[in-house]
Amino acid sequence: MSNVCYIDLDGCLTDFVGAALAFHGAHIPPTDVRWDFSEQIGFAGDRAADFWGSLGRPFWRDLPWTHEGRELLRAVEDRFGENVVLLTSPCDTDGCVDGKRDWVRSHLPAYRRRLMVGSAKGLA
Repeated sequence: MSNVCYIDLDGCLTDFVGAALAFHGAHIPPTDVRWDFSEQIGFAGDRAADFWGSLGRPFWRDLPWTHEGRELLRAVEDRFGENVVLLTSPCDTDGCVDGKRDWVRSHLPAYRRRLMVGSAKGLA
């Protein structure tokens, strides 16, 4: 397909960082959040699995939209029409993929057949 726009769920459409911080009872000012924010809130080294493992299907299913997510998606749809594909890289924990699919079914049912799940986002 030419002229396809791949848009990520986490961080673009869904507020993964805000939800994960709230889930773990942590707060970091948005300007101070780093890529490895889980380490900032005490989940470094051997504790990393505790951060990710506790984020089950309900967490991913119930992620809130980002403030700009709907507007961003509308703008992309205006430019690319039906050639918009949701792209997401799941963590390797129970419930993540199913929860993300649940989120799409609930919030963007027209995208159920335009959802790519995998870790090789750079190939898209």
